[in-house]
Amino acid sequence: MRLGTFVYALAFAATTLGWHRRSRCADGSARGATDRVLKVLQDSELKQPAKRDARRQQIRAIADEIFDWQETGKRALARHWQERSRSERQEFSALFSDLIERSYISKIEQYSGERVVYAGRRSRETRRRSGPS
Repeated sequence: MRLGTFVYALAFAATTLGWHRRSRCADGSARGATDRVLKVLQDSELKQPAKRDARRQQIRAIADEIFDWQETGKRALARHWQERSRSERQEFSALFSDLIERSYISKIEQYSGERVVYAGRRSRETRRRSGPS
């Protein structure tokens, strides 16, 4: 699998859908979660076809720690969110998170050991001194 596709899948999930539960993510960033997902993907025991469900459960558990599916669902429905009952909101959030999992898990599982490089975040002060990127 091309590295760009893998990084895109993770970056999309972590930023576009982001709305991180930063307090529950070990280092407060998508990097920590990505490292944990990579560890699951590189586990030789979990690579076995018979371990597919266990591997996916572990990846989903990591996603559940960093994504606020309720907030993600709210943003996906936009103005229609307010019209929904509490139980409809909960059901939608659960179904939406399942959809995201099904959409991205096979792409994420195609990871085959490519190196992942994290670009540093520049502070406003650094950007101000050095100009635009």
